[in-house]
Amino acid sequence: MSPPAKTDIDLNRAVLILAGAAFASAASFRVCDPFLPILASSFDVSISSAARVITAFVVAYSVFQLVFGPLGDRVDRYHLVAYSTLACTLGSIACGLSPSYGWLVASRALTGAFSAGIIAVGVAWISDRVPLSQRQPMLARFISGQIMGMVAGQVMGGLFVDTLGWRWAFAALALIYLAFGWLLLRQAKIIGTTASPRPPALPGSPFFSVARDLFAVVQSPKAWPVFAAICFEGMAVFSVLAFLPLYLHTQFDISMTKASLALMAYGAGGLVYSSNARRLISHFSVGNLALLGSGSVAISLILLYLVPVWFLAIPVMAGAGFGMYLLHSTILTRATAITETARGLAISLTVSIFFVGQSVGIYAASRVVEKIGIPPIILAASLLIMLVGIGFSTVIKKRQAAAA
Repeated sequence: MSPPAKTDIDLNRAVLILAGAAFASAASFRVCDPFLPILASSFDVSISSAARVITAFVVAYSVFQLVFGPLGDRVDRYHLVAYSTLACTLGSIACGLSPSYGWLVASRALTGAFSAGIIAVGVAWISDRVPLSQRQPMLARFISGQIMGMVAGQVMGGLFVDTLGWRWAFAALALIYLAFGWLLLRQAKIIGTTASPRPPALPGSPFFSVARDLFAVVQSPKAWPVFAAICFEGMAVFSVLAFLPLYLHTQFDISMTKASLALMAYGAGGLVYSSNARRLISHFSVGNLALLGSGSVAISLILLYLVPVWFLAIPVMAGAGFGMYLLHSTILTRATAITETARGLAISLTVSIFFVGQSVGIYAASRVVEKIGIPPIILAASLLIMLVGIGFSTVIKKRQAAAA
C-alpha cells in the first residue's frame, strides 16, 4: 500500500529547492545558445566547432544519467542532488575561467555530467514520498523550475553577451548553483532527522546489482510504453523547436530576436500547465490527459503551419508548450511507477531515451530541411505527436480496464 502523501510545508519547501536546482541545470543547458558567434570569434574556431560547447554538455548529461540513476537507488537521493549541484558550481567556474577552447568544452562536459544528478534524481526523490495518484501535480511544480530555466538560460546568455561578456554568464550560473546547492544541503539535514533509514544495500557486486536492476526494468511490461512514448515525443517536438526561429525568420522575414519570442511563449505555456496541473488531473483520467496534451501540441503545430503573420505564432506556441508539458509530465509520472526497487534507474533510462529521441528527431529533420524545407517537418511532427498520445492513452486505458 502506498504511504500517505506528505503535503506539509517541509515537503513543499524541499520540492521548491529542488526546482531551483532544476532551474540552474536547465539554464546551464541553454545558456550557450547565443554565445556561438562570440565563441567562434574569441577562440578562432568555426561556428560548427563552437557548437561543441552545447554538444559536450548534452552528451555528458545523457551518458551520466545511467550513472546517477543507479547511484541514487543506493545512496540518499536528496544529498546526491545537493552534491551534484555544488559540483556544477565548480564546472561553471571552470567554464568562465577557460584559457582555451578545449578547456571550455571539457568544462561544459563536466558540468553536463554532474547536471545529470539533478533533475532525474529529483524526480525519483519526489516519487519516493508522494503516492502515484497525487504525484503528477508535485512533479509539475518541480518541472516548472526546469521550464523557467530553459527560457532564462537563453535570456541570460543574450544579456551577458551584449553587456559584460560570456564569461560572466558562467559566473552568474556558478552563483545560482552555489546558492541552491547550499540550500539543498541544509534541507537534506532537516530531512535526515525525520526520514526513515534507507534499507541496506543487497549483498554482492555493485555491477551485478545494477545489471539485475536493469534487467528488471526492461522486463517490466510498464516500461516499454513509457520508453516508446517519450522517445517519439522527443523526436516530434524537438524536430520543430530546433528549427522554429529559422522557420519564422525565413517565412516572415523577421529578426531572430522576434522569432525567439515564440520559444519564450512555448515555455510560458509550460508554466500555464504547471500552475493548473492539479485541476487538470482532478478532471481527466491518465489516458485522457495524454490525449489532451498530444492533441494540444498537434493542433498548435497545424496552426503554426497555417498562421498568416508571425506574431500569431506566439499564442500558438504557448498552446504547444502547454500540451507538450502536459503530455511529458503524464508520461514521466508513469515512468516513476515502472518499478519501486530501481526507480532511479528507470527514470534515468527514460530521460536518456528522451534525449536519444530528440537527437534522432533533430538529425532526421535537418536532412529533410536541406532537401524540401521546414514546413513538412511541422506537419509530420503534428501527426507523430498525435499518434504518441493515442498509442499511450490506449495502452493506459487497456491496463486500467484489465485491473478493474
